[in-house]
Amino acid sequence: MKFSKSTFVLATALALALTGVLTAARLGRADANQTAAPEVTTESLLREMTDRDALARWPEPAFRAAQASSYDRRSTAPDADGWFANNDYSQFIRAEDHAGRREWVMMETDGPGAVTRFWMGMSTPQLPATGTLRFYLDGADRPAIEERAETLLTGRSFAPPPLAEVTARGRNFFFPIPFARGCKITYDRPPNWETMNPADNTWYVIEYRRYEAGTAVRSFSADQLAALRPAIERTAAVLSGAADEPVASPPMEFIYEGTGQRLDFTGPGAVRTLAIKVDPKKPEQWAPLKLVLHFDGPATVDVPLAALFGLSHGFRPFRDWYREVRADGTLILRLVMPFEHDGHLCLLDTSRVHSAAGFAVTVGPWEWDARSLRLHALWRRQELTTTAAGQDWTMAEVAGRGVYVGDALAVENCGLGWWGEGDEKIWVDGGSFPTHFGTGSEDYYGYSFGDRGRFFASPFHAMPRDTGNSRRGWVSLTRDRMLDRIPFTTSLRHDLEVLRGRECAETYEAVGIWYGGEIKK
Repeated sequence: MKFSKSTFVLATALALALTGVLTAARLGRADANQTAAPEVTTESLLREMTDRDALARWPEPAFRAAQASSYDRRSTAPDADGWFANNDYSQFIRAEDHAGRREWVMMETDGPGAVTRFWMGMSTPQLPATGTLRFYLDGADRPAIEERAETLLTGRSFAPPPLAEVTARGRNFFFPIPFARGCKITYDRPPNWETMNPADNTWYVIEYRRYEAGTAVRSFSADQLAALRPAIERTAAVLSGAADEPVASPPMEFIYEGTGQRLDFTGPGAVRTLAIKVDPKKPEQWAPLKLVLHFDGPATVDVPLAALFGLSHGFRPFRDWYREVRADGTLILRLVMPFEHDGHLCLLDTSRVHSAAGFAVTVGPWEWDARSLRLHALWRRQELTTTAAGQDWTMAEVAGRGVYVGDALAVENCGLGWWGEGDEKIWVDGGSFPTHFGTGSEDYYGYSFGDRGRFFASPFHAMPRDTGNSRRGWVSLTRDRMLDRIPFTTSLRHDLEVLRGRECAETYEAVGIWYGGEIKK
């Protein structure tokens, strides 16, 4: 993207143009709150997977995000022994017998819902898994899905890449599996606790939704796959960038060059894309920049530009679902940013060096309603001294109602081997135990076994910086949530274990991203 020279666009002219577009867009529309929630189906979830507007509204139908994983069951409470226990593999719920075979239950829930993400670390890094996964839906005796894990989770079954794929030895399955009355997932490879065979170590994380009772859900069935094929192919193409995203109405583009001044918007409306042009060979000019966004009041986004794009410690082109970094220095943010009354955008130079950057903004209509939410992002940085005992570091903490949609993490490895053994712990609306308790930092970000020096970029997770995984240096990671986003009604806290076998000085910095809610510093 090449930005041409232009003058600053006056706020009054922008307000008049945008108001005209929005007024026309609103004519004849019914209030979204007057319509009943549609039935949840595999096809509707595939559509939702690429619907950026859905992120910025409170979910309808409402759901709670949940997780099942192989975390170490000795972890029972923050003040109890075992909170940082690390045997987080082969921790199944129980064993069952089905049709003469032994199966181990990974996940089980009652009521309507949908599986939204399945990550698995296979038995050994070098060998494929030999076990079979089975999804039993709605209490049925026969599985709706019965497939070798190595086939299902790597894009060689009905879910093609990037809906299922391997990223730096991590197996990732994002294909949605809805269920009307319950879901149970089993694996028929025995736990190593019984076999004493290291090849039987199995790490897994399953994220799923729990809809409210009475929500209309049509359960997944293999019989649907032929009819779903066009939707599956379209979703995979959009996620991979091979096909254009659907656009409800053409947005307007405004181009501005320079830093330190403010671009104003009058609403209701939404920033659809924000493209910023920097010189990739001159980080001293763009590394000091901060992106500051105000939507209907105080700043809701106030973060270093480089941290938001995973570039705090080195420039590297990559693309995920929220961000794109091009080789020519164009940085594109594709998170929709609604505002009801007004919005303000500014690139601030925090150094004495003259920072050079230009940006282009596309603004389109937004039908503001009671479900609408505003974009928020918060940056945190802390120098930590790790200990053998372990500690929890808070990446993001939010008060109020909202939806957590992702984050970016950068860690400076002190050089004493692998840094990312710590599990994520996400607390939703308080409680005595996290709703999400993972199996390792790299598992949360979609790779596996602390894979060293393996750059990867996929729609929902990426590792743009990879020099610090096993030696002194930095590692940068991103995680983008669509179907696996996390609604909260009163609060959310995202902790990450800092777990290393010896004392070591490291630096952690993170950007947490959510819609709605109030910033709690």
